Amino acid sequence: MNARRHDDAGRYLGRPDSSWPRERLALEYEGAVHRTDAVTFAADIERREAFADARWDVLRVTKEHLTGPGRAAFVRRVLRRLDERRR
Repeated sequence: MNARRHDDAGRYLGRPDSSWPRERLALEYEGAVHRTDAVTFAADIERREAFADARWDVLRVTKEHLTGPGRAAFVRRVLRRLDERRR
């Protein structure tokens, strides 16, 4: 968890909350500060774009995805993305 990730040229991309490097899939938890702090919000956008430029897929998740009725759907989405990226 929270491992440093780099692109193919070795440039630092960030430390996603969870990641699957072989599949180039990252999971980012979006707590309240990510929505209310302008500096954090801007940094999140830059990091997400850096991952996208390196051909990573970034899934954003909130507390509701992990604890609410949408949890099962979110887990299916993660598993589907992993499956897609393994092909």
